[in-house]
Amino acid sequence: MVALWEREHVARSIAYVLVFSFAVLVARSPAHAQGNEVPAGYQPVLDEAIREFAQGNYVESLTLFREAHAIWPNARAARAVGRCQYELGDYVAAHRWLLDALDMGVRPLDGAQRQETEQLLWRVREHLARYTISTDPRSAIVRVDGELVAPDADGSIVLSLGPHTLEASATGFMDVRQQVLAEALRDERIELRLAPLVASTPEPVVRMTSEPTPRADTPTYKKWWLWTSVAGAVAVAAVATVLLVRRDEPEAPRPAGGSTGVAIGVPGSVAAP
Repeated sequence: MVALWEREHVARSIAYVLVFSFAVLVARSPAHAQGNEVPAGYQPVLDEAIREFAQGNYVESLTLFREAHAIWPNARAARAVGRCQYELGDYVAAHRWLLDALDMGVRPLDGAQRQETEQLLWRVREHLARYTISTDPRSAIVRVDGELVAPDADGSIVLSLGPHTLEASATGFMDVRQQVLAEALRDERIELRLAPLVASTPEPVVRMTSEPTPRADTPTYKKWWLWTSVAGAVAVAAVATVLLVRRDEPEAPRPAGGSTGVAIGVPGSVAAP
């Protein structure tokens, strides 16, 4: 057990020496890619980052390497940042920085550096799962655990091991979510289909008015005003008939005497003998 521990300790010490040598090479190699000169302030920060890394202070060295890369973005500084992220266990960030280091044209990696970086990438991917995500519609925005992600050129993303929530959203569509369990070296394609929003049908509006509800037509023989009119006509006809009949009857003779035709009777006791 002690011998095994000693071998691991020696191997780790050798690794530190190799990394330190690599960092020194990064720091001392001349700028040649595009004839760029080293900006002022870059070298002191880089030297301090190398010292911290050699002592195993990865958090401090990461901060300094990123500061150096911000002063002068180049492939070798990006490679150093990726190595720090790997040592700290942030494999997603390490994957991104190492890929950038392989692609950058400013102070590019030489043959040996590229080979070492590619080998480190393989070790990084042992702690990641890869998903190629497509969406319908293609304009949908993808989030992982609530955070926006920027897929690689081929549409793939890498996730740390464990459970994650994939979410896609687009204007005019319902959001869709899917749970995934990322496993080491997993490589899977996922399609997220969003259903379009369905426009709600408005409910009919009932308007209250004061107009009476029209009744069903009443049969003619049940209309009271018709029979009233008929009765009135019959009454008028009857009166007219009576008047005509009385008009045609002969008048009774008027009594004699008096200019007015009125007869005045005289009691017998008054009459002359």
